[in-house]
Amino acid sequence: MKKIAVLLILLSTLITGCSKNEESNSFERYMEEGKRAIASDEYEVASKFFSLAIEENNKDTEAKALYNQSNNLVEALQSIEDEKYDEAIQLCDAAEKISSKSNMIKDVAKSLKEECNTLLKKSKEEYDEEISANTISLKKSYYLDCLNAIEENYKYAYDDLISGVELREMLGQEYSQWDKALNEIWYVLKEQLPTDEIKSLTINQKSWIKTKEEDADFAQEEGGTGSLGLEMRADSLLESTKERCYYLVYNYMR
Repeated sequence: MKKIAVLLILLSTLITGCSKNEESNSFERYMEEGKRAIASDEYEVASKFFSLAIEENNKDTEAKALYNQSNNLVEALQSIEDEKYDEAIQLCDAAEKISSKSNMIKDVAKSLKEECNTLLKKSKEEYDEEISANTISLKKSYYLDCLNAIEENYKYAYDDLISGVELREMLGQEYSQWDKALNEIWYVLKEQLPTDEIKSLTINQKSWIKTKEEDADFAQEEGGTGSLGLEMRADSLLESTKERCYYLVYNYMR
C-alpha cells in the first residue's frame, strides 16, 4: 500500500511538472512568434501572439509591454492610413515610453514617427498652397467683379447729359474710378509676382503710360482746340486705362 501511495505521489508530481513545462513552452513559443511577426512588420499578428502569451502567464511584464507596444503600432498605422498624422505621432510616442527589454518595437515606432513628421509637414505645405491658390483666385475674381461694376455704373451715365461741361465732368469721374482700380491692381501684382516678373512688367507699364499719353494727345489734336478736343482726350485716357485694368487682371493676376 505504501508503495502504491508513493507511486501515486510521484505520478501526480510528474503530471504537474509536465503541465508546467507545457505552459512554459507555450509561453516561450508565443513570445518568439510575436517577435518574428514584429520583424516581418506584421504588428497585428504580433499583438495576437503576445495576447496568447499573457494568457499563459499573466504576470509576465515583458509580454504585457510588447502587447501594448504592438497595439499602439497597429493603431498608429491605421492613423497614418487615415492621414491623422498627429494622432499617429502620439501613439508612437506612447509605444516608445513603454518599458520593455526589446527595442524592436521602439525602433519601429521611432521610424514611424519620423515618417509622420515628414508627412505632416508635406500635408501642411500642400494645404497652405491650396489656401494660397484659392486666395489668389478669389482676388482675381474680386477685381474682375470690381471692374465690371465700374462699367455697369457708367453704362447709362452719359445718356441724359446735355452739355460739354457735364460730359467732361462725367468722363473725369469715370476716369478717376478706372485709375484708382489700376493703382490697386498694380499694388496686388507687386505682392503676387516674382521679383524678375514685376521688374519686367514695370518696364512695360512705363511704356504703356507713355503710349497712353501720346494717344490722348493725338485724340485731342483730332478733336481740335475746342471742347471737343478736351472731351476726346479725356475719353482716350479713360478707355486706355480701362483696357489696361482688364489686361493686367486677366494676364497677370493669379
